[in-house]
Formats: sequence, C-alpha cells, structure tokens
Amino acid sequence: MRVGLLALFAGISLIAACRRTTAPRYPTPPASLGGSGSGAVVAEGWGGPPPSWPLPGGPHPLAAQPPPGAEQSIQALGSAIAAQVQNPYERLRVLHDWEILHVQGTGGELPRGQAADPELVFRQRTATSAGYAALLAELGKAAGLEVLVVTGVVRAPYATAATADHVWNVARIGDGWFAVDVAWDGGHTRPGAPPGYRTDFLFPPAELLLNSHFPDDARWQLRERPASFAEFAAQPVLERPFFERGWELTAPLPYRAPAQGQIAVQLRTRVTQRVPGQLMALYQGQTAGFRGAPCQVLPPPANGQTEVVVEAGAALTVTCALPETGEYAVQLSSRLPTQSVSTPFFTAYVDNLVAAAPQKKKRPLTPLGLPPGLIPPGIIPPGLLSPG
Repeated sequence: MRVGLLALFAGISLIAACRRTTAPRYPTPPASLGGSGSGAVVAEGWGGPPPSWPLPGGPHPLAAQPPPGAEQSIQALGSAIAAQVQNPYERLRVLHDWEILHVQGTGGELPRGQAADPELVFRQRTATSAGYAALLAELGKAAGLEVLVVTGVVRAPYATAATADHVWNVARIGDGWFAVDVAWDGGHTRPGAPPGYRTDFLFPPAELLLNSHFPDDARWQLRERPASFAEFAAQPVLERPFFERGWELTAPLPYRAPAQGQIAVQLRTRVTQRVPGQLMALYQGQTAGFRGAPCQVLPPPANGQTEVVVEAGAALTVTCALPETGEYAVQLSSRLPTQSVSTPFFTAYVDNLVAAAPQKKKRPLTPLGLPPGLIPPGIIPPGLLSPG
C-alpha cells in the first residue's frame, strides 16, 4: 500500500538521490562555524549579507553565455566570471547556474574514481552529485571563492524514509558558511531527466537543508545545535513552499505518524495566505482503489467561500477522521495573496491503527480513480463526494 501512496505523488514531485562514488578529498570543517538555528550567520564585511532566499528569476545571463573563450578550462571560466562579477554571492550563483545549464546529470555512477574528477566532469559535461560538487569546488577556487565538498546522505520527498549517499557543497563568504546543492537544484539526479532550474539549495535556510540533507560531519548542518540522525529521519517531509510561505508546526508530527482513527495537523503561519476549505486524506481502500477521507479545516471558510484566509500569526488546524486501518497521506496546500493557484507545501504520512467510528449522515466516499495530472493533491475536486 505504501508503494501506491508514493506512486500517487510521484508525478507531482520527483526528487531522487544520487550516490557518491569517492571519499571526500577536501579539507574538514573548522572547529567552530558560528551559525544560528535559522541559518548561517554572516558577519559585517566582505560581500555584505546574502541575497534573500529563494533567489528570484531564472539563470544568470553570464552563466547562459560566458565570455568568449572562457569555457576552455576550469581556471579560465572561474577567472572570467570573477573579473565580471564582484559580489561573491552573485559570483557563486553564476557558478551554480553554469553547472545546471551545461553539465548533465547521469543519475547513477561513473566508473569509480572518475565521478569526483572535476577536470573529467568539465570535459565530458556529465556528472553524478559527486561530480557536480567536485567541479563547483574547483570553479569556486578559480573564481576566488572558498568552496568545499560535503559528503552525507539525503532523503527524497514523496519517496521513502530511507536515505541514499549524496555529495554537495558549502561555501564560505565573509564569516558565513552556506550550503549549495547543484545536483538537486538542476533536477539532474535522474538519468535522462530534462534540465530544470531552481535555487532552493543555494543559500538555503538551515531548517530546509536539514530536512533532506544529513552531512557526515555534523558541523556542516550549519546549526548551533546539530541534530542526531534519529531526529533527522523522524522529521515530516517539508519542502521549499513550507519555509518560503512562513509555515511552522506547532505540535510535533513525525515522518510516519501513528493514529487512532484521527490525525490532527497543527500549524501557524508568519504571513497571510489562503488554504482550500476542503482537504482530504488519501488511502488505499480495502475494496477499491485510492479513496479520500474528508478533513475538517479550522477555522472554517466564511459563508460562500471555498478558501480559508489564515492571517499572519494565526493558527490552522486540519483534522482528518480515518475510516479504515492502514496508511494515509495527508497533503496540505496553500497560496499567497499574490498567487492564483494553491500548491502543496506539506505532506504527512499516517499509520492508522484503529478505524474511526462511523458517523450518521456522513457522505459516502467514492473511489478517486486518480489520474495524477487531473486531480490536484490535497483538494477535493468537484463531484468527488457523492451527494447525500
């Protein structure tokens, strides 16, 4: 059943993990990093504060079209970018964007010893996560930046709680350390995947990084209090929209939450946003395919409205009665006032041990059918529930 729920969300969000192929070849982190619970601390000085996260816009123009002759070697490319971009944060973004645009991910392993060879990656323009990280470290050096390679494990949203080996980077700018993961930002973790572009893992908040990335050296968590692996693995699946839209969980909720016929998700938002007034918990029915159990949203929508307006600083509670024993996926969606469509920001996986008591006058559930491209997750489409 677990496989079925995961397959449901596979078409919505696919992030696979790359394996590392070599031992780390770069310096160990310093004894003290500074940092804070909300991300790396940047002292006043070189480069000033980092740009806001996530960075807006598409790839940097200089990454799309480097100066003539710059792509002849790693040193030439790094030097050319450094000559044209003085701000170190922008310079790192150009290198990040260049790799996304010009290096294709293999989604697997090259022969041992080659994946982490930056010269080979630069010539062949293909890489695993280790290759992306090794090349970024060398490009950073050529551009006058301190970029190190970090090894560890990752877990993939909408996949499993299991982890896979992965390699990414940290960069020092001024007195601050920042994480960078080109492989994940470019969507190059699957063989043959079309190039993508995002900046989720360029200067990310420490909370976002630790939700998916667990470094071998705890100091590269960039937090004052490093988390244990058990804490890392027990977290619920959170992605960029959760942090970008200012959500926070006000009650603990593990990755696989045990339930006794009901599950409640309690949140608070730091910015005003809108949440669909009708949500559902998906599960594999005992006699049919996937089914949806309606959830109660508090506060409820105003009369005649289909959405709940959650003001900045306000709480939101979503409670779902679980009609059968088994595994459920509760996916929440929201939108900011400037956005026209609600999109997912949170998924809770639930192991229900006791079926909810039947309720009188409850509308009967009908099988969903589940064409992923037609039924938005977390929202009850018109006609899903039979009249009653």
